[in-house]
Order: sequence, then structure tokens, then C-alpha cells
Amino acid sequence: MKAISDDCERFISFPPGHLYSGKQGGLRRWYNPEWFLEKIPS
Repeated sequence: MKAISDDCERFISFPPGHLYSGKQGGLRRWYNPEWFLEKIPS
């Protein structure tokens, strides 16, 4: 990160299993296992 800090306006943390897509305008999930449920009670 130190090497590109002068060239970047901001840094963000990606949630696990996500990537950034400029075409879609943001983060999108690339890893969608069948067993993963979004609404798991905690």
C-alpha cells in the first residue's frame, strides 16, 4: 500500500469474496458457494 498511496485518493477494505468492478460501479461478490446464506442469524 505504501507504494501506491501517493497515486490513490482513498483505500477501502473489500468484504471477503468480493472484487471491485468499474463497469458495475462498485463491489460485487465473485464467490457464491451454494451453502452460503446471506441471512444467518448471529
